Amino acid sequence: MARAADVLTSRMTDEELERCRDYIRNVYWHFARTAARHNPHWYTMRRWNPERETDFVWFAEFIRRVGYEAVYAKKSYLVLNVDNRMFWTMGDPIYETTLINCKYVDEGENRHYANREIQT
Repeated sequence: MARAADVLTSRMTDEELERCRDYIRNVYWHFARTAARHNPHWYTMRRWNPERETDFVWFAEFIRRVGYEAVYAKKSYLVLNVDNRMFWTMGDPIYETTLINCKYVDEGENRHYANREIQT
């Protein structure tokens, strides 16, 4: 049986995957220090990259359209996997969405890269 992440990645066109990768590579990702012990991850803020506003909105909407449901701390999120990383928003309407989160699928990598700039 295929993993959900593999099936969903296969539903992306090459152009969509490249657009995701371009956005991920070209925005600043900050390590979430307050979650370092229980949920190490990074995030980018919409306001940090105003020149990429259109891309932010596209990526957030794409996560919700193509992503799969994952539960963390009894809350459900739509998650999109790209290149061994998972991306999610907090579920607010797109016009209120201010950040996109990212973590490695492999928990060991999250701990290895903790407190470092994300590897793009």
